Amino acid sequence: MSASAAERFALAPEPLELCRVTGPEPGNALQKIVTADLRGMEEGEVRGSLLLHPKGQFRALFAVARLPGQWYLLAPAGKGRELAEKLVAYLRFSRCQVLLEQLPGFLLLASPEGLPAAAWGVPEAPLPGSCFAKEGSMLFGTTLSGVGGFAVLGREAPGGPQLEVGEVELARILRGFPAWGKELLDDVLPQEVGLEEPWVSLRKGCYVGQETVARLATYGHTNRTLVRLAGSGTPEGPGPWPLVVPGDERPVGRLTSWAREGERGWGLALLRRQRATPGQVLQAPGSCWEVEALLAADKASREKGGAGKQLTATPR
Repeated sequence: MSASAAERFALAPEPLELCRVTGPEPGNALQKIVTADLRGMEEGEVRGSLLLHPKGQFRALFAVARLPGQWYLLAPAGKGRELAEKLVAYLRFSRCQVLLEQLPGFLLLASPEGLPAAAWGVPEAPLPGSCFAKEGSMLFGTTLSGVGGFAVLGREAPGGPQLEVGEVELARILRGFPAWGKELLDDVLPQEVGLEEPWVSLRKGCYVGQETVARLATYGHTNRTLVRLAGSGTPEGPGPWPLVVPGDERPVGRLTSWAREGERGWGLALLRRQRATPGQVLQAPGSCWEVEALLAADKASREKGGAGKQLTATPR
């Protein structure tokens, strides 16, 4: 987010969405299917997590929140119903129920040390990774976008400055955080986009997709990696957009997100590792790009001292 946007303490256009899991021991039931380790999770905590296919590919991104007597899963804006449907399928043998709660709310993006909670009609700002219910509102210290801030549910957004959709997207891209439906599609492994501990636990017992996660962490490497691109032009048509090396028509990856900052464009892409080198020039329909940074490192590169930059693994 640009400095001017951060100073406005602006509201995001859409809030997160909420699923409530009820039934016998919902925490234990969730522990068996989600990638995060929920052991020792206390009331008032929020932990980012995923659902995976049994073979390890992405299925859903969310944050698990524990409030007194209740377990909630926060989904990105527009993904609540899809998350609820997936949870019902994953929990079908647990006797738990999933309730989609569509509440008024808003998402406030700003640095935690400068959040003027009272100015936005909420009692106080939750710290990152925390949650609480107070004065008819539920507040969660996560944005699920890699950007600092918090979500408020159960209360209408107050009047005030509001970020444009493109500004919110630019903030996420600059932080290198993958989005469900863009970087995170059904053929993507979490290691390809840098989502590791604590999003994806290597220490907990069996969960759906855990075998593939453990095998890659111990022995293997991914064939693709998430990179941030800088470029010019306007990609043509809907994404994702194929990326090619100039003079070669064979795609080497896909541009998954992009946003403009002045005359410059910024993007995220899944790229074959052989081409994931800073300075590599790429083309997409209507636009030209250059690899600016690697955002996910495999086991081999970390052992060699880190050829790639890790994503910030906090449920923001």
